[in-house]
Amino acid sequence: MFKRKDNNIGFNMKKAMLRGIIILIMLYYIGWCFYIAGIEAKVVQGFLGHYSIAITLDLYTHVTNDKGKSEMDKLQNLYQNII
Repeated sequence: MFKRKDNNIGFNMKKAMLRGIIILIMLYYIGWCFYIAGIEAKVVQGFLGHYSIAITLDLYTHVTNDKGKSEMDKLQNLYQNII
């Protein structure tokens, strides 16, 4: 009697999930670029719409070799200034 047109529902759901995953990957990349550029975490939190700063810090502040070295250099300079 009635012919259903939802025979592509599985394909459409997979397509929608893929779009969602791509958006999340793009947001992660943008957040990581903000961190590497030295933008403050609170500013990144506002840009990305995170409720908590903990989410932003947990997701995007992976320590890179360059960033870790520069932070250690800051600490060494601080120590030398104290002495």
